Amino acid sequence: MRRTVQLIEMLERMGIGVISYSEPYLDTTNELARNILLAVVSTLAKAERERISERTKAGLARVKRSGKKLSRPPVASKKRAEA
Repeated sequence: MRRTVQLIEMLERMGIGVISYSEPYLDTTNELARNILLAVVSTLAKAERERISERTKAGLARVKRSGKKLSRPPVASKKRAEA
């Protein structure tokens, strides 16, 4: 969603407005509609980032409760690989 906001802002700087034919309320040529659209898109993007973070934290907590070790796997050194 962040890229959508960036694209709309870039087009606006170029003097290009975005109007959706299938969703007539998506119209960046009208300042009020543009501000509302960008606010909604930004809010949805923030909510999605928060959901991803919550799911990640819940998954890590579940793995910890199961007793598994949370760390990177050991990297084999050249000496061990050659032996």
